[in-house]
Amino acid sequence: MIRFDGYKKDIRFWSKKHSISVLGCGTSPIALQLKERGYTRLPESLPEALNLLGRSKETKTWFGDQFVDVYLKHKKGELAFLAGKTDEELYQSYEQVY
Repeated sequence: MIRFDGYKKDIRFWSKKHSISVLGCGTSPIALQLKERGYTRLPESLPEALNLLGRSKETKTWFGDQFVDVYLKHKKGELAFLAGKTDEELYQSYEQVY
């Protein structure tokens, strides 16, 4: 079974290998070049992604305010429900739902 923490380690390794981890600091030549082209760093966590989604005027235009608000409440409720669970408990929770 694949563990989430192992997956995250793979991402960190890949980021360091390709010098993408420096994008967050905003001072590397790569980061500055990408910023000039209009690129931004992707969120590194679900809470950060949900925060950005809630502030996105474009997303609310595409899906509508009501859908985005309901989706955010649902995902935040899911995070609250899963908070503090062990990996095995997380797997069991998702297995029951899906």
